[in-house]
Amino acid sequence: MGDLMARLTRGRWTLIVSCVIILATFTATVDSQFMIESINMNEMESVSFSQFSISQSQFSDKIPCVFRGSVMFHGSSWKIDDCTECSCRNGTTDCDILTCQVAKCSDPVSIPGECCKLCPYIMQVVEVFSSFPPGQTIVEGKTHKFKFDPSIEIQKQKTSRQIRGENMWRIDAWVSRNKDGSGPQFSYRENILTDRQKANEFSRKKDIYDPANGKYWTFKKARYNFDASEGKCEDFRYFCIKFNVTDEPRPKFDLSLTYSVSKGEDERQIVCKRLGACKVGRSFGTLDKNFLY
Repeated sequence: MGDLMARLTRGRWTLIVSCVIILATFTATVDSQFMIESINMNEMESVSFSQFSISQSQFSDKIPCVFRGSVMFHGSSWKIDDCTECSCRNGTTDCDILTCQVAKCSDPVSIPGECCKLCPYIMQVVEVFSSFPPGQTIVEGKTHKFKFDPSIEIQKQKTSRQIRGENMWRIDAWVSRNKDGSGPQFSYRENILTDRQKANEFSRKKDIYDPANGKYWTFKKARYNFDASEGKCEDFRYFCIKFNVTDEPRPKFDLSLTYSVSKGEDERQIVCKRLGACKVGRSFGTLDKNFLY
């Protein structure tokens, strides 16, 4: 008996809402010139207006839902709580409940609007790579534009599955006499990344990050302008970059970020690529001597 009453109630709500929709349509077009083409006493086949036509079939697959005493239109969706989202599909209410995995940290954080507790962000860097092609010729006194893709390998067991935020990452660039980047740093530039690159999201999803198949976390199209007037040819042997976290990162959800380098070896953050011949230029760009290193 209870099921029958529920079905009758639902049918009544559906009929009322359908009537309201039809009545509103007719009211909105009361000034329009119209013509009733054909009306069957048992079934409305078509009502034609000067601009459009409405048939019963247009409403037959858009039955609204009644959820906890409220009418929800076909195609609408709504949240009951942070973990439950419902939708109306042709008179049927479907609700999906998100199941959270066990947090893999000792201090997960509850985030307003998020179903599952989140762990603070952690990242440990293993090695830095650069796609910069070695052997590029340098002309002393001129500015050279370098474009390359830095890539990062991380320690998976000590890095979060996903890290998001603003102003997160930095890559410093310079030219050095030494292959490890030590000593004087010529044409040093602090953080050559754009704002978008600083917010580059890290993800351990296998289709994105898979070192075994050559897929690393990459910063596309990094740019560096090398001013070869800051030094002499004998200084311009290696182009170096260093990856790090910025001084004021803004992780999403205000989660904390712990950044480290594998085995505490800071040199893992640096990679240098050999430059090619350096030419000493006179004024107006004439050349009088070559230095090969």
